[in-house]
Amino acid sequence: MNQRFLEFLKRYDFSFIGSMSAIFLVGILNLYSATHSQTGEGLDALYKSQLMWFLFSVSVAVAISSFWLC
Repeated sequence: MNQRFLEFLKRYDFSFIGSMSAIFLVGILNLYSATHSQTGEGLDALYKSQLMWFLFSVSVAVAISSFWLC
């Protein structure tokens, strides 16, 4: 089992996750710059929503890509 996991890590394309993270970072910075001057309007939920969808998409992407690698 451990050997199989190490083989998976050797074959996995980590640039895919890196590019997703870079796009996410740009999106969060864009969201911050658009909403930082507006306070008290419930805009903090936007960050939480963005983070939730990012984590969901990364987990789905890793699951799908690991399915194709096996």
